[in-house]
Amino acid sequence: MSAALTVSSKQSKLLRFLRPQTPPNLSSLLRHLSAEPDHHPPAPPPQNVSPSVVNLVVELLQTTDNDWNEDKLHQLLFPTTSPPPPPHNLLQITRLLGSTAKALKFFNWVQANSPCQDSPLLSFTLEAVFEHASREPNSHNKLLDLFKTSKSHKIPLSVNAATLLIRCFGRAQMVDESLLVYNELCPSRRLTHIRNILIDVLFRKGRVDDALHLLDEMLQPKAEFPPNSNTGHIVFSALSKRDKVGRAVDEEEIVGLVSKFAEHEVFPNSIWLTQLISRLCRSGRTDRAWDVLHGLMKLGGVMEAASCNALLTALGRAREFKRMNTLLAEMKEMDIQPNVVTFGILINHLCKFRRVDEALEVLRR
Repeated sequence: MSAALTVSSKQSKLLRFLRPQTPPNLSSLLRHLSAEPDHHPPAPPPQNVSPSVVNLVVELLQTTDNDWNEDKLHQLLFPTTSPPPPPHNLLQITRLLGSTAKALKFFNWVQANSPCQDSPLLSFTLEAVFEHASREPNSHNKLLDLFKTSKSHKIPLSVNAATLLIRCFGRAQMVDESLLVYNELCPSRRLTHIRNILIDVLFRKGRVDDALHLLDEMLQPKAEFPPNSNTGHIVFSALSKRDKVGRAVDEEEIVGLVSKFAEHEVFPNSIWLTQLISRLCRSGRTDRAWDVLHGLMKLGGVMEAASCNALLTALGRAREFKRMNTLLAEMKEMDIQPNVVTFGILINHLCKFRRVDEALEVLRR
């Protein structure tokens, strides 16, 4: 009789936390990962393009396919009385030439005639050559040849050029070449955006250890290029796929990654977190699931009812009434509004222990 009264007392406390609550503040919800990753490259530097010069050069190059008037071209681009043109002038010109062959010819001319051999001039011109080649048949092989040429001439890759190469090589199953592009990139240009693209390629092709190694650099406490919400989306999506290739990542590795992401204020969305909590509970690691959920709460993660429901279900099965009561109190404190599933879990639990009156009270509330 004493044990029954104890259970009854604990269960009745559950009802105190079922009053309607207001939804979380919208601004805090925005800290979640978005459902769709933003894979747009970073905005290019401000362009200082002289339309008249660009138009004159393009007109000159388009009207003389075989033999360019090099004196006039030199006068337009590298006049002796003026500084060299901004790199974006050459990027714009090369983009307007219409073919890889013509763009490559112009690149070779710039390389031979630029008085200062300024690497940004060559890097931006080559970027446009890559863009032309990427739109032609058999683009990955053409791009590989162009990349080897740039490497042999020690021409630094621009951020957008590296982005294009890594994506193209990744689609063509050329993962080693994607890694080579990244390694050739100037360290100061290995931006979070570039790393995200490469991590995505590595996970898709089953190179899990390579992806995790690169990710570990980003997750260091004082990383120069820390993870952002897109990093989290890529990694959490890759780890949750049922048809993923490569070695499996065990639960403890995943929990460690979640904690490190949270330290950078990047949190998994509700769907993925609920899957992780359920997975831990199914494997008998309810205590670990409890630690994960509360660790994210302490670091400022926005929780939703679904993740709490997964843990409440496991606690109910284990008759962990005190911790169910604690979790419900925390939900109320953090403005996590119970949903119909939350009520279903509680009603089911109360009915199993023949607390029908209290179950009806839950329904009325």
